[in-house]
Amino acid sequence: MRSAYTIYFFVLLFLSIVLFSFRAEAAKAVTEAWKYVASNAEGDRLFYDSSSVIPLSENAVQVWVKKLGHDGSAIKILEEINCSYMIVRERQVVSERQGKSALPSRPRSNWQAMELNPMMKELHRILCK
Repeated sequence: MRSAYTIYFFVLLFLSIVLFSFRAEAAKAVTEAWKYVASNAEGDRLFYDSSSVIPLSENAVQVWVKKLGHDGSAIKILEEINCSYMIVRERQVVSERQGKSALPSRPRSNWQAMELNPMMKELHRILCK
């Protein structure tokens, strides 16, 4: 009987560790004024930092977003959104690695249509009112 309890205990311990590690990155993003935007079929999630939203003009906004990958990766991106044309470009990209220093930023990207990415389309709906 004791061995059944031991097995039960270790199964519960293993499941708790798995669930905790999966939720740790999402919880970290939420506690830093990050608001959930959307997720995709692969399990990637998109958040935006509500305290970083800056209007650049009547039709443009800048905001930090965080993409949490289904594989545990995390990328912070400073996005510039043109609300009128529904296009976006990356001004700065920082890859975050758990327990390690962030990787250097990539250079600015070209403008891309937000319509092609459902998560970015939702971000446009939230920020461009």
